[in-house]
Amino acid sequence: MFALWSNDPPDDAFNAVMADAFAAAAAHVVTFDNSRRHHDASNTVYVGVKADLPVQKANNEAAPVAD
Repeated sequence: MFALWSNDPPDDAFNAVMADAFAAAAAHVVTFDNSRRHHDASNTVYVGVKADLPVQKANNEAAPVAD
C-alpha cells in the first residue's frame, strides 16, 4: 500500500503514473476547516494498492481502531 498527502489539487499525470504502478489507485480530495486562516482548506491524498493485496483488506488494515 502506498499513500501520499499533497498540498496540491489532484494531478492527472500523477494519477496516470499511479494507475500504471498499482492494481488499484485513486486520488481523494480531503476538505477540512482551517481555523488559522478562517476558511476551508483542501488537500489531495493519493492511495495505491499492489495486486496481491485486496483493496478491502488494505482498507480494513488502514482504518483506525476504536477503543
